[in-house]
Amino acid sequence: MLKNEITYYLIEGRLLAKEEDKNYYLFKEGKWEPDSKNVVWDYAMGFDPSEDLDSPYAFENLEIMNSLIEISEEEAKNFAPDAFSNNILDSDDEETLKVIEEARNGIGLSKAYTDINELMDDLYDEK
Repeated sequence: MLKNEITYYLIEGRLLAKEEDKNYYLFKEGKWEPDSKNVVWDYAMGFDPSEDLDSPYAFENLEIMNSLIEISEEEAKNFAPDAFSNNILDSDDEETLKVIEEARNGIGLSKAYTDINELMDDLYDEK
């Protein structure tokens, strides 16, 4: 069974990041945004933007590399609870709630599901 693994990072003790499905995201201004500027990758490689690209000191700067630390999901939740509050099951939107209820009742699905984990297990089940 294929599970969606997420790895969380803290950058310089102030910016939450995650890797999900081989993509990086930053939690900025209350939402997850794609890391379009490769911030996580730059920290992982120790890229020092103050150095010329051909400088031997432009990459593998340990001080920069050590500014990126892997943290647990629990630590990420403690650092930024808002990053985990967008749960679709907590929605107030009537249309979303109707779709959730229909999924629970098996409408439009091959069977009724008792919880979201059972549904996710079936969706990501390798055949």
